[in-house]
Amino acid sequence: MVAQAQSVSVVDGNILLTNRLGEIRTLTRSGRDSQPAISPDGKAIVFVRSTGKTIQGNVGDEEATELWLIGSDGLRSERLVSGREDTNPKKNLAVLSSPQFSPDGTKIYFLSTAWVTSDAVHVVDIESKVESFVCDGNTIDVIRAGKYRGFLVVQKHKYYSGERGGSYDHYWLVSPKGVDVRQIGEEEDYQRFKTRTVSRHSE
Repeated sequence: MVAQAQSVSVVDGNILLTNRLGEIRTLTRSGRDSQPAISPDGKAIVFVRSTGKTIQGNVGDEEATELWLIGSDGLRSERLVSGREDTNPKKNLAVLSSPQFSPDGTKIYFLSTAWVTSDAVHVVDIESKVESFVCDGNTIDVIRAGKYRGFLVVQKHKYYSGERGGSYDHYWLVSPKGVDVRQIGEEEDYQRFKTRTVSRHSE
């Protein structure tokens, strides 16, 4: 029998891990957890925890959710990021979502609400728990392997310059430091990029 890959799921607000033998382990029992992601080495899971607490964000009242890390054995759980109210959209932390590990497993990228037209990409170092703003963006995809290993694909809300006016939402290749490398384009361009660059070199 071919062993399956580890996977995580959510049932009634709790994180479940299915190991390579198909055995299921309940990792959390808070009833408030969601959006789990497994580390590259399979030894840890990051997830979002609801708190029920609200803060005043830049787009109104927002939930001060948290980012947590737990071992795949169900031990060593720790909070990495807490909700934070700040008038600076780059520092405000609320409604955290889409956590993803860096390829080396030392950092976690995630989204937070920020501006009316855009969320913000943040990163937290797992060991030091130092969190920082990376760039504006409404989606995030960490590239796992290949030429751009460790880079990000982020959908950004941008405005046309000059007399044309208006705005557009395209995908961009972004460095781990938040620097725009190049524009990828619309959804179909992004899917082609994934097939060519991400899927071809998937781990």
